[in-house]
Amino acid sequence: MYDEFAEDCLRQLPELDNTEWKECRRRLSRLYFALVQLRLNGSDFGESEESIVKACDYLRRLANAMEQYLFNEPDGHDEEGLKRMRSYAFIAAEAIDLWCSFAKAIQGNDDISVEMTYARIESALLYLASEYQVNAHCSVNEVKDQLFLETYDHDQRDSEIISYLQNVICALATGKLNNIQNTPDINYDQYNTLVAARIAAMVRLADLLKSYCKWLTGSVVTVDIEEELKQLSQKLRPTTKTFTAVQFSDLLHLCTLLIHVVHSSKPLSLLHNLPRPEMQEDRMVEYNRYLAARATQRPFLWPSAKEYVDNAFPGPHADAVVVVPTGSGKSFLAELACSQAMQSGWVLYLAPTNALVNQVQRDLQSAFKLFVGIQILSFVGGQEYTSLAGEHLDSPSEMSVAVMTPEKCAMAFRINPNLFENCQLCIVDEFHTLNEDYRGITLDLCLAQILTLN
Repeated sequence: MYDEFAEDCLRQLPELDNTEWKECRRRLSRLYFALVQLRLNGSDFGESEESIVKACDYLRRLANAMEQYLFNEPDGHDEEGLKRMRSYAFIAAEAIDLWCSFAKAIQGNDDISVEMTYARIESALLYLASEYQVNAHCSVNEVKDQLFLETYDHDQRDSEIISYLQNVICALATGKLNNIQNTPDINYDQYNTLVAARIAAMVRLADLLKSYCKWLTGSVVTVDIEEELKQLSQKLRPTTKTFTAVQFSDLLHLCTLLIHVVHSSKPLSLLHNLPRPEMQEDRMVEYNRYLAARATQRPFLWPSAKEYVDNAFPGPHADAVVVVPTGSGKSFLAELACSQAMQSGWVLYLAPTNALVNQVQRDLQSAFKLFVGIQILSFVGGQEYTSLAGEHLDSPSEMSVAVMTPEKCAMAFRINPNLFENCQLCIVDEFHTLNEDYRGITLDLCLAQILTLN
């Protein structure tokens, strides 16, 4: 059920009372398959209503326990402490996500409560805190138009501010940072003291999170959001006669989650943590502009990308075989590798079909549109000696990517093998085609010749 990155999160769980990582994995997996059966077979899936209630109760208790361990971890975390926190956050997120899915399946419709919406937001933030951004995206996709916090104003005029905060959180969870809502105009005089205080706290939370998003995309140079969130969390523990702690408990919980999100996600920032190769100053300005633009849609390095970047960047300076599930970021890794390698030469991108060649060309043209003089060339054709108007591979320059099938690559080698001497990087999409009887041989020969020349 779990990929290697999720498995690693589970494995980092320390020995706790009545909780061991293998048992935790077993129970979560069993409940996941029970959920699949429930979705397929409805009430006839073989489990009693009582057992479903017990399963939901277990998931909620597990999530609460993991969150408590997460929140009680001391500051100044060492490497082991960071691994524990990642494990706590991931298991809590999985438990809440399963709990929500069970509740939705039992309910049988798309109507969701405030509690359920908050739980989806909570699981998304916990996934972000565990460095599992793709699941955070999935969690908030389940959030519809229902608000995730209760309104305190009798006329529900505070719903606009709740929606504003919710939209900012969802923008961070989905990685869509290019069109975040502006802060609404607020007339505090129209609210009573409690509602005004809650609105001020929500606005502060949203504005701090927006500042973090601006840092992720390079709009602001430096920011210490984590410390400011900690200061806000102290203010959300009132001890005055006017306010009680319970009136702000939801916002305090949310603030604490955001502290952990910022702490764990900051080192994964694409713009601020991707190693750069050596290049001229004008090229570096252009490259940073490209990363800032990409960060508005993908601000973080996902686990698979982080491992590759740590071992192969800048350059890339090392060979790698990337094996991750569909939708886990292989194409984005290839794009990042291209963006650096083409600074000192040209890049060869091999794809098995004409349709995929054309798709890769379109994707790279869109991604690299901020680079001056960039050339994304495509060469297609199932047979070696076929040609189309506009196809011509003749001494590709720097800032060029040539996308082609292995058959076209074989043809280019026969015509002029010296073209490949300045090829800085070769990317092979759908590498498993190497095992195919006929086309695999062509791909194998192409790679052997490239390795010989370089």
